[in-house]
Amino acid sequence: MMKNYIERILLTTVWLLSITGVGSVLHAQEGSYCISGCNGNTFIWSDDPNTLEYDNMVSGFHSTILKEADGSVKVWGQGAKANNTKINVPLVVSPANGFDYKGEILKVTLASIASTSNSGQQFAILTTDGLYMWGGTGVLVSATVKNTTAFGKVSVGGNANGLPAGVKPTDVKMLFGSYKTLGLVTCDGQAWMLSGMGGKDGKGDNNDSASTWTRVKTSTNTNLTNVVAMRGTYNAMMALTSTGELYTWGTATYLGNNTVASNNRYATKMVLPTGVTAKMIGMTYNRTTGDSWEGWTPVSTQGNSYYVLGTNGNLYALGNNKLKQLGDYSADSRNSWIRVKSNNSNSYMSDIIWFSPNEHDYGGHAAVSALTKSGKLWSWGSNDGQMIGGGSNTGAKDPIFMGRGLGNNDNLIAVETGGHTTMIVRECSMRYGYIGHRVNGSMGDATDASVFESKFNFDTTAEINLCGAPTAPVVQGTLKMCEGFTIDLKEAIFDDVALDDDLEWFTNVAGTIPVDDPSAVGPGTYYAAYKNNTCPNKPTTKVVVSYFVKGEDGFQKCTNGLLITNPMIYQRMK
Repeated sequence: MMKNYIERILLTTVWLLSITGVGSVLHAQEGSYCISGCNGNTFIWSDDPNTLEYDNMVSGFHSTILKEADGSVKVWGQGAKANNTKINVPLVVSPANGFDYKGEILKVTLASIASTSNSGQQFAILTTDGLYMWGGTGVLVSATVKNTTAFGKVSVGGNANGLPAGVKPTDVKMLFGSYKTLGLVTCDGQAWMLSGMGGKDGKGDNNDSASTWTRVKTSTNTNLTNVVAMRGTYNAMMALTSTGELYTWGTATYLGNNTVASNNRYATKMVLPTGVTAKMIGMTYNRTTGDSWEGWTPVSTQGNSYYVLGTNGNLYALGNNKLKQLGDYSADSRNSWIRVKSNNSNSYMSDIIWFSPNEHDYGGHAAVSALTKSGKLWSWGSNDGQMIGGGSNTGAKDPIFMGRGLGNNDNLIAVETGGHTTMIVRECSMRYGYIGHRVNGSMGDATDASVFESKFNFDTTAEINLCGAPTAPVVQGTLKMCEGFTIDLKEAIFDDVALDDDLEWFTNVAGTIPVDDPSAVGPGTYYAAYKNNTCPNKPTTKVVVSYFVKGEDGFQKCTNGLLITNPMIYQRMK
């Protein structure tokens, strides 16, 4: 399968950190569980729970933000533009497009509330300079932190970088957003909250510190430590430590010990499923009966659902189950962990490698999708707006396996479940698959119409090359050289080894006309593809080669003879 080939590429690749072109070797920072660059320990290649990356693709209610394999960030949907208007095609988050940030983008997140207006979502990026936000006020963080919808840098508690005192942007391992909830985990295992709801600051009282970061504690004088992952809902949070322990805090929390939901203002240790070593965690939330479509009053006494994926490939669930989001073919809440089923008898899902709950949106659309090691898709829970493609536009659905326009031979490598949507990445396709409510640009197909997609649409979506799940080679889009010389197309590859044995080059986008000698080409347009893949149509990425012209930085070096002995030296310098 092609994914085995791509896995080898991921393990040897130097990814760009940002659109500025600064490269970084993929590695764990010394003394921590942080990964610099594009973290490939994710999606269908996820493995180590201590360095696993959850947030290369983040979807809320009708909007998405993601990191590409070359380090750039793209965003689209409701309120996604820097001036809080909709975007109907993926747009690079860059100063040139109105996102006037400094530094290099490290982390991305968002939060949303079920609404079809631009004010229903708020986005955040963390750069090496600090925390920047845009979108509806009071959605991700309090309006006291960010009181305008336009893109801008935030300061919290007098800290100019928007982070807790003493925490630098490069110290942040995970940035998690949900409604009125921003949490972060540091490289050395600290857990911090900036929250205005749910009593989930983790400091022992009900006074949410909406404009102040608070360190999560297990008791009055004891901090929660060794945290490697933190997820949650507007009402509660959960954390996984490097020692394999689970903790939860907030309103209506479940401990997995067969007790009913209760409020825990400190991080409280949970009971794991018997014999399970946790690899990945997640939560979702269900609003209760009687809440109207919009303008409903939150009910704080129920709604949380918990998930833990074991290193054995078994997925377990706990808590609220009103929308069948626990996947056990019932709607009964569970006070102890149950294993997610594959049918209504005693058969269970196995070989699960990744799962994605709707965790960033506060709309009560509790749903989950999961991938198997062989690249097959399960989905269950709410089908509001066809968000998991379960037939009617509403209702609660038991687990659905593949289908929804997918073929039995389709191999999926990434999935993200959002507020009203599910997105997937499929081998051999640069275009992502989208199912659910297409509205206000949420599908990224250059339209604003309101349509319910009941089958995964790959035909009119945009092209992406997702960090952690690339479907085409990661190459530099342009190469420059001196007139009278040739250049080796390997110069376009962002890798720590020469992958000339792994890539092949063509002169057409379809990948059918090979380049005669990739090591010595002149000006022109060339296309890179993975060699020996099984795709019927090879996904390719474009490289444009041209000469330096007068006025460009490299032109003078061409004319003064510095490049006579090695015409590529300037490319390496640049």
